[in-house]
Amino acid sequence: MTEPELHQEIERIIQLEREANPRTYNSDDIQGDQCYQAYERINLPGYRWSVEKRIREYNLSRLYSPTASVIDIGSNVGFFVAEFGMH
Repeated sequence: MTEPELHQEIERIIQLEREANPRTYNSDDIQGDQCYQAYERINLPGYRWSVEKRIREYNLSRLYSPTASVIDIGSNVGFFVAEFGMH
C-alpha cells in the first residue's frame, strides 16, 4: 500500500467513525479534515502533536521494552501502540 493509499484508508475509517458516532473527538468541528493524531512515520498530519513528538516530550521511550505487553485503551487510532511495538 502506498503512503497516499494508507492516508486515504485512514480517512475512510475515520469518516465511518464520524458517521456512527456524532460525539467523537474526530468531529470536523474539532479538527477540520485532519486526523486527530499526527504520525511522522507515515507523514500523516494531525490536530495533535505527532506520536513521536509526544513520546520525546513526555520521555515515554523509557517505557520501551521488548518483553513488555501493551494494552490499547482509548488511544484513538492506535499509533502509540504501533510505535511502542516497533521498540
